[in-house]
Amino acid sequence: MGVASCLSLKKTQRTLATAIFMSYSKNGLKKAPYRCFVRDQRWKLYSDGALYDVPNDWLEESPATGPEAEKARQRLQARLDRILSDAPQGQIQF
Repeated sequence: MGVASCLSLKKTQRTLATAIFMSYSKNGLKKAPYRCFVRDQRWKLYSDGALYDVPNDWLEESPATGPEAEKARQRLQARLDRILSDAPQGQIQF
């Protein structure tokens, strides 16, 4: 029912991640430009503000708009802001 059996055996409860963060450079380690994003199962928000509805635009050709996209943007922006503010100085570049 949504909880891994090994967790049940230990009698501990963990919250599964509902979003991920990634920072990368297509030019390799320590070479700009960097891009970073946070995403959940459906939405992907880049640090430059571009938001994509991944299942419906997996090539990221058209940034998402509308009320549902704005709700996702607010939720993911809060996570991105928290990650970037908690990161050690100089560890995340974008």
